[in-house]
Amino acid sequence: EAPSDDDNPGGSPLIVRNLANGRDTTLGNVSDFAWQETAKTGHLLAVAISTDDKTGNGVAVFDTETATLRTLDSSPSIYTNLSWRKDSADLSALKSTTDEKHDGPGNLALAWTRLGQSSETALTYDPAKDAKFPTGMRLVSYRKPSWSDSGTDVFLGIAAWDEKPAKEPGKDAKETTEDAEPAAVDVWHWRDSDVMPKQKKSAAQDRRRNMLAVWHLNGNSLVQLGHTLQGQVTPLKHQNLAYSTDWHAYAMERSIGRPATDLSLVDLATGAETKLKDRLADDRYLQVSPRGKYLLYLQNDHYWTIDTSTKATVNITRNVKTSFIDKESDDTIKQLPPFGVAGWTKDDHEVILYDKFDLWIMPPTAPRPPASPTALRTKFATATPSSIPTRNSSTPEGRWSSPCSARGPRNRDTLASSRELPPYPSFGPTEASTASSKPPTLISTPTSPSPSSSPPTNTSAGPT
Repeated sequence: EAPSDDDNPGGSPLIVRNLANGRDTTLGNVSDFAWQETAKTGHLLAVAISTDDKTGNGVAVFDTETATLRTLDSSPSIYTNLSWRKDSADLSALKSTTDEKHDGPGNLALAWTRLGQSSETALTYDPAKDAKFPTGMRLVSYRKPSWSDSGTDVFLGIAAWDEKPAKEPGKDAKETTEDAEPAAVDVWHWRDSDVMPKQKKSAAQDRRRNMLAVWHLNGNSLVQLGHTLQGQVTPLKHQNLAYSTDWHAYAMERSIGRPATDLSLVDLATGAETKLKDRLADDRYLQVSPRGKYLLYLQNDHYWTIDTSTKATVNITRNVKTSFIDKESDDTIKQLPPFGVAGWTKDDHEVILYDKFDLWIMPPTAPRPPASPTALRTKFATATPSSIPTRNSSTPEGRWSSPCSARGPRNRDTLASSRELPPYPSFGPTEASTASSKPPTLISTPTSPSPSSSPPTNTSAGPT
């Protein structure tokens, strides 16, 4: 829950030790801090200062190379959510504001680009000064700002800003609170998607729900991307787009384990939304390729892709004579879980899928004509030791399999993190060709061990 106007997170001493010479530097009244996210060369430490009387509150940067502290902004406001852009000297933060007509604090967005350089720039976004900012909304402190890869945009959270309740004549707020009696009856409406115990358990989380917006630094303007609290907007890397899932029309079905959602693409520049698919049966297996060129989802026991530039939708597994679905699963929903996605090859050329025992390289564009997949022996010359195939007695005929085969269904967390090719085999130029030049490829290994690795056998006819 957002802090009230009077909440001031108390600061504590922060000790920074130079490991080279053992010298300590103590920074007082620090309520938040964040190290510059630059590998090996990062030397800046951003700190939020919070004093008891708020007179010394602010944001500062400590340079560990020169042991100097530099104040970037100072006021009696509360500063939170320090966020660096990766591999850069760009920093963002939130600064609290108050409004006599509204309950709780709002926020300003602060950003500094190229800190310490001659081209350093400081930017402030104030919703009160933006006539296009959504009416009755505020920037919230319970969504941490995040940077785009290019450094031109900062993603923020917005939510409704409730008005303060009117006071009864002759009665202050303290008396009203003391005289009020707690409710003795919980009322649940039959149209509520969540039963009362669930509503109570998730009440704090529900109060923190917010919608995504993007702050364009170049024009100092904000564009709202999300328009419902029952949904999620996820920016695509390397693209000026985001994908949106909206499940408010299917909230009741989701509450009983039958997830469904509407899928759309959102333009970051304008906020315009393009509907891609109504009622996607299960968005748990929805994922985006590493460079944002394709969306991959599961429907009717097949994998489908959507090209984010052309909006073309393709069933990429319809011509492959294998099943990527765990038919032995005891799930009671219509769409049984898949064996999972191993990752993508370079530049989103192919996606690598699991069936029960093998890995398949699939082009994300139009499927090829039905044909027996070409079997290739996986090259392990540059593979890590953990990727060397092992004999698996549980597979049919004792087939050789890689450590990633014969796994159970991937859960949602695993799928959500499957963004890069894991270090099983190393796919070189001969294996990972472009999507336009090869049909689906089965990555397999010999069904029996090579003669050099086979154990000695007894070939005599009689007893030894």
